[in-house]
Amino acid sequence: MRMGKTHNKLTAFKQIKNVGLDITNLTLDHVVYQASSSQDYDRLISVCFKLDNQIHEKIIGGRRVAIFKLYEPFIYQKYSISALELIEPKNGQVCDSAYQHAEFIAQKPFEKYGEEYPNINWDTSSMNRSKFSHLKLNFENGLTLKFLQKPIVELVSND
Repeated sequence: MRMGKTHNKLTAFKQIKNVGLDITNLTLDHVVYQASSSQDYDRLISVCFKLDNQIHEKIIGGRRVAIFKLYEPFIYQKYSISALELIEPKNGQVCDSAYQHAEFIAQKPFEKYGEEYPNINWDTSSMNRSKFSHLKLNFENGLTLKFLQKPIVELVSND
């Protein structure tokens, strides 16, 4: 699915390798695409409806967030990505329409990643949320890597 500007796909994987994080046995659950405006979100959601099965849309943090279970997974390297998250910019946010981050399924409690990789500057601000808790790693180029406890499709079906 071609929706607009994309970051170099290898950039995130190179950055993960550069910080020494081993993701070889993790499941890449879904990727997140950031719309550049509310109008762009409306346009993209209509494109996604044609290609994917929307299973969830909610206002989160003051913006619309839609989750799509893909009819046909994205394949990247050894990863089969079965879901897409589309996010609207927050009010006043200026951004390009582009892939923003990827989310993996954690194989252990979030705290263990901090213990195993103490040299990584983890963002733990969302890891104790009651809903959609995650551990985050922010890269300098604006891309983000997140870890979830469960697949996003399972999380939104229980929401």
